[in-house]
Amino acid sequence: MKYLNLFFKKRKKTYFYDILKNLNIKNKKNYKNILINDIQNLDQAGKNDITFFHSSKYKDLLKVTKSNIIISTSQLSYLLPKSKLKLIVDNVLISVAKITEYFYPNSLNDQFENKYINIPIANGYGNYYIDNFKYNNLVKNDQILMKYIYYNNGSIDNIGGISNKEKTVFGMMPHPERMYNDDFFYEIVESIVNKERYKLREDINMIMSSEHVS
Repeated sequence: MKYLNLFFKKRKKTYFYDILKNLNIKNKKNYKNILINDIQNLDQAGKNDITFFHSSKYKDLLKVTKSNIIISTSQLSYLLPKSKLKLIVDNVLISVAKITEYFYPNSLNDQFENKYINIPIANGYGNYYIDNFKYNNLVKNDQILMKYIYYNNGSIDNIGGISNKEKTVFGMMPHPERMYNDDFFYEIVESIVNKERYKLREDINMIMSSEHVS
């Protein structure tokens, strides 16, 4: 299903050889003038986009993707169509994050567009409260990133989510984790933390079911 990117505004195309260099993949065929339009999910990618395949549960989408270039791992490479150009990496999600900056170089400074999105809520009697001085600072620094539209839980100015001043941390009351299964969040955490050293898996489900983590 098509969706709107609520957070980033695409700025430019980029050359394929720059992507190879960023991912430390040798340019064996000396690719030079191939322009890549964007990086997209399997089901949304066009023929001039790069896509990624990081879990076998998406193999049905792999069969219908229009992208000719796929980022994946050696463990999953046997599932990739022979007609596609394969970019084999150690960690797909980290690689995607690295090259996304090419297409969205100003993502940290982009202004959020006024879009509507449906996210489950389960806050009971909880709401967001702040004094007038701090509220005015939030407005001044454009830190209010999410508001309730048809729901009033008593939060000041119907605030549903805010960020820090640098917009590197985003906290919200709604529960986006309930829009996906647990594997979605396991994969994010496991791409950052060594799961053998930090035994987080047992705690993740409890955290995501009760806290407002982003």
